[in-house]
Amino acid sequence: MAAPSSGPPGQIFPDRFHSKALYLEYLRHLFAYKIAGDTVGDADLVVDLGCGDGYGTFYLASRIGRIIGFDLDEERVSLAKKRRGGGNCEFRVAHPPKLPFEDSSVDAVVSFQVIEHVEDDGGFVAEISRVLKEGGICLLTTPNKWNRLKEGQKPWNKEHLREYYPHELENVLRDKFSDVKVHGVRASEEIERIELDRIQPMKDQVRHPLSYFTWIIPFRIREDIRHGIRRHTFDAKSLDGYSIDDFFLSGEDMDSCLDILAICRR
Repeated sequence: MAAPSSGPPGQIFPDRFHSKALYLEYLRHLFAYKIAGDTVGDADLVVDLGCGDGYGTFYLASRIGRIIGFDLDEERVSLAKKRRGGGNCEFRVAHPPKLPFEDSSVDAVVSFQVIEHVEDDGGFVAEISRVLKEGGICLLTTPNKWNRLKEGQKPWNKEHLREYYPHELENVLRDKFSDVKVHGVRASEEIERIELDRIQPMKDQVRHPLSYFTWIIPFRIREDIRHGIRRHTFDAKSLDGYSIDDFFLSGEDMDSCLDILAICRR
């Protein structure tokens, strides 16, 4: 396992990890792309909204005709082009709110861990619906609010404008899609415990008398500090034995799932 290196803040590099939690987060994100590949099959054109440095876009490219990844961050797009662009895999800088496609011209849209960052989530969903062909498929994931926040608590990740309970996400999607199926992303008991242990301090910090001082430090910087501390003691061999196969979809116990995954058809 290669040693971690610097890059755009908040970036997940699939070949460079300095904590088990970060690696498992990567596998969880990649699992969504696996489900997308299983779902969209032989689609000719797929759009990936919020592609980051493109590791998931590139993964999905091997299973479809053509894919275009979009991201707001020019540095990330530049990195994606350099590391993974070419052939049927393309990367572009996004210019919201409109996508550069005609009505009913795209076979599928995927957007993983993005909608919670979008100010106008209804408009975001409407634009996805506009570019999809009749019968086209949209897959989205977002963190599960049941696990991450106490009742009435605002997102501790300050880059999240909101988080969703499963029924809340379904309501947003049903405004533009008549066929919406919401699933929970689950994992082995060990992996779910690791993730819950990771986020528990963030859930509890609002009750701490010094919590104010954590809020004045941006979330990404706090995460970089945590990862920097772990980097010096992390043993990459501890990642052996974990894989994308440790994750699965479930329609039960939605309040316990790690992420919400929605599959919509136009």
